[in-house]
Amino acid sequence: MDKFVPVIFQKLNTYENETEDTRFLKVKIWLMHTGKNLNGTYFERSVVENSINTLANTPILAYIEDNSEGEVDFSDHRMVLVKEDGQFKVKYIGQAIGVIPSDNNAKFENRVCDDGVEREFLTCEGLVWTKWDDPIDIFSRDSIKFQSMELHDDYEGEWMDDNLFHFTSFKFFGACALGKDVLPAMRSATIEVQFSYDNMFKEIQEKIEQFKHIFNLNKEGGSQIVNEKLELLTKYSFTEEDLKQKNINIEDFSVEELETKLQEITKSDFVLVASQLKDEIKSELYKDYFYDEYGYKSRSYWYVDHTENMVIAEDTKDNYRLVGFPYSVNGDIVEIDFESKKRMKIVYEPIEDNIDMSFNITSKDKVEYELNIQEKQLEQSFTKEKETVTNKLNEVTKKFTTLEEEVKSLREFKELKITEERVNKETELFDSFSAELTEEELQPLKETASEFTLEQLEEKLFTLVGKKKANFSKQHKKEKQPIKIEVKEYKEDSLPYGGIFSKYTQE
Repeated sequence: MDKFVPVIFQKLNTYENETEDTRFLKVKIWLMHTGKNLNGTYFERSVVENSINTLANTPILAYIEDNSEGEVDFSDHRMVLVKEDGQFKVKYIGQAIGVIPSDNNAKFENRVCDDGVEREFLTCEGLVWTKWDDPIDIFSRDSIKFQSMELHDDYEGEWMDDNLFHFTSFKFFGACALGKDVLPAMRSATIEVQFSYDNMFKEIQEKIEQFKHIFNLNKEGGSQIVNEKLELLTKYSFTEEDLKQKNINIEDFSVEELETKLQEITKSDFVLVASQLKDEIKSELYKDYFYDEYGYKSRSYWYVDHTENMVIAEDTKDNYRLVGFPYSVNGDIVEIDFESKKRMKIVYEPIEDNIDMSFNITSKDKVEYELNIQEKQLEQSFTKEKETVTNKLNEVTKKFTTLEEEVKSLREFKELKITEERVNKETELFDSFSAELTEEELQPLKETASEFTLEQLEEKLFTLVGKKKANFSKQHKKEKQPIKIEVKEYKEDSLPYGGIFSKYTQE
């Protein structure tokens, strides 16, 4: 049973007197319409009403990748085949980009779909998180997006005489955003993003006022101070939001005091600096690569760890043995001396008090990379099998369509041929009676000829001829004339044969 029900998303305008929470983008979701759906299911309104309570805290999901036009876009209900504990199973790899809260304003509304039919939809409101840029960029770029609602496995229903599966109970499980390359199974199932110019300019103005308030642009000399403070934030790789999380308001400091504060934070915040340094070292290390015997691009080294002046890595071309490279940091630029590569060994030493140290014997990046490769291979294998089945299905469908068209043509030809033969036989039949019946007498029967078989038509023609002949005979019938018999008298001696006939006749 298909558990994906197409829905519609629509971005809501900011209402007046409503406090805006910039962590969320509020959207209106056209969840599903009642009645028959194109995916072979049927929903009664009462069944949908009973399921509204399961909308609370349902996630809004998406899988993001490049579409056929090379744009970053939502994709589909992405699932891959994985093997766990010796068993294969399907794993859902879509990510949550928002949520349908418990206070979601669920209600029924009518909407005219793209086929011109007005349908009754269940709608509600959801929240898309603005923390991640891609979903917000996609909603901002495309005014219309597709969407489908996922139903939980815990549902009940039955197949009816109309060949539709009628749900009697179900639960909502997740709303999945779809991309340009994926079509839903419901008419007009789109995500519609609507912008209000008034609210847009209002938001811009509020941001400007907020900027002025934070950096005291209304004060004399404020612009210069702001510029200097911004330069300091850039220099020490901080943002205003980073400082707010540490309960630091830059308005409370002069330029000199702010720099001193940033230096103190940099020295004390070792984890943050180490994380940034680790990323830079990895980025530089992974620039070195080679092409293997199959022509594939491979990394020469896999990051394991680093010390104050040495990068520890696995050497791909040397059976993943540990090697080390000296490195230096100039500002925010890391330089690795690949020419000074040395084999490394593991030495066990006691850890001094108050020193937190971790050391990976193998590269975590390499393990993750290999797992990703295996996952991709499984995904490709699954996709290939799916494409093979789809191609075969398309081939059978194409052959069926071709045969159907041929049968249709044969039927049309047969009907045309039968019609032509019928007309010819009718003409021959009427012509055969033209010597006995006039055109005027034949015309009424010609006009209704299609209502009779040829045999019935021939009988009616014979009937007309018979009636005509009967009338003709009646009109020309003459009265009978009496038969006159002339009697001559003969003398006996003059009778023929001596009067023998007369003699015996008299006796």
